[in-house]
Amino acid sequence: MPKFDIYMYQDPRTPPWLELAKAADQHGFKHLWMIDSTDVYPDYYVHSGIYAVNTSHIRIGPSVTNPRTRHPRVTANAMLTIYEVSGGRAILGVGSGDHAVKTLGQRRANLSEMKEAVQVWREKFREKGADIPIYIAIGGPLMTAFAFREADGIIGLRGNTPETLWSSYQRIAAGLKEAGRDVKKVTLVAGMSAAIAYDRRVAYDDARGVVARGMLRMIKDLPQEWPQGLNHLRADAEKVAEAYNYMDHLKSHVPHSQLVSDALVEEFGGPAGTPAEVLAKLKPLWEEGKRIEAEGVDLHFNVSAPGKGKKRSIELFMLEILPHLN
Repeated sequence: MPKFDIYMYQDPRTPPWLELAKAADQHGFKHLWMIDSTDVYPDYYVHSGIYAVNTSHIRIGPSVTNPRTRHPRVTANAMLTIYEVSGGRAILGVGSGDHAVKTLGQRRANLSEMKEAVQVWREKFREKGADIPIYIAIGGPLMTAFAFREADGIIGLRGNTPETLWSSYQRIAAGLKEAGRDVKKVTLVAGMSAAIAYDRRVAYDDARGVVARGMLRMIKDLPQEWPQGLNHLRADAEKVAEAYNYMDHLKSHVPHSQLVSDALVEEFGGPAGTPAEVLAKLKPLWEEGKRIEAEGVDLHFNVSAPGKGKKRSIELFMLEILPHLN
């Protein structure tokens, strides 16, 4: 069956997140990912150490860091430290840089910088005998092709619907094959935002920040991926993308996120709503994930809880969703 990871926007005070990290560990979640931020969220290095000494099984690392705001050797040392204090449970998620570089007015890493960084990380991990997998976030064609050649895991499988999950999987499998690799030997990570509340309006409000970021990505970075059947929503999405402020990255109760309509949440927000509604939306995705896993693929759904109700959404996911997935 597909596996679950947990993605933390580590912005509340630490104790609630420590409780959730322990719960994720106990519920069999495989990876605990943290956002690497400049200015917007607390530092993932500090949080990694806290979680490392308070969990037993779950792997811990950033999703994603980059070689622009953190020198590759600094990152290597940090990951080796996490590896040591966690008893070998470090995992490294990397990309070319998003809001961490944008808020500093810097550019994203280019392909040569990414190649050099991955080489540094591999060498440093090998020197210390540390088995730290490197997952690479896909995006543009050059970085995606690089990830297909070099990554132990691919971050960026799309999956708002069973159809998009399957088509995204097929594209990645084809890209890996073209790079001379077997999709069965590369872990695939699909992001899944789950805003859950007994009041649907509260859940929708929580989901707006993640949807806003998605609109920015689709309008500015990957306009070719806009679904033709949703052209009636494109003008709304463009307004959100133009207003997006990286200093409020992925936050829901901020001005740019208030521009996100309910229609955009319903189409792009992933499972959002009451527990019963989320389960109904998630089950078809789960079944499609099982279909992919049946091909011998290691598929992970990376569950994040957006908005102010992060703790509530994760707890409801564990208590009212997980028991019904088999």
